[in-house]
Amino acid sequence: IRRSLEVASIIKMSEEDLGYLDDSKSVEQHAAEMLRLPHCKLVVVTLGAVGSLAFNARGSVRSPIYPATPGGDNVGAGDTLMAGILTWLKDHDALKPEALSVLDDAALSQMLWFGAVAAGINCSRVGANPPTRPEVDAVLGTAHYVDIAESLRSMFEGNSGEIRCSAPGRLTHLRKDRMVSTRGYAYLKNAEG
Repeated sequence: IRRSLEVASIIKMSEEDLGYLDDSKSVEQHAAEMLRLPHCKLVVVTLGAVGSLAFNARGSVRSPIYPATPGGDNVGAGDTLMAGILTWLKDHDALKPEALSVLDDAALSQMLWFGAVAAGINCSRVGANPPTRPEVDAVLGTAHYVDIAESLRSMFEGNSGEIRCSAPGRLTHLRKDRMVSTRGYAYLKNAEG
């Protein structure tokens, strides 16, 4: 495990995992040690039903869980939380190590909450069944608009004005004025941005 930690920019562990490494240290001590590793820029620690923590060079934050509706289970909760965190980081162009280091507390809080919402939706279901982007956005009260207008303009040049793409479980229909996806990971309101 330690060798893997030495090459990671983002480390996610549960409080229980940290206890296996060294139960004499606090979560904060573990995080501080990890942040001193050569590549580590962000540490995320899940705390089960009490939420999660994020640490980087600028600070640390705690986020509560997003409460699941009864009837589900916690299978895949940590993986879904991390998928949500990675999605948020990608959306905010913060996946590069240098960007991870400079996220302030407000950004870390938003990142954790995005992941918590995704995990809470997953835990409202039986088995590992992560939410779609529109489901997370509906809880957050936001629509996710990706600024890809310039890319789309170049794709549509010399083209009839429509492009259809498919991927496993996903069909995307692009038109000059909007992008629509059946799994809803990205929407474009109009080609002008």
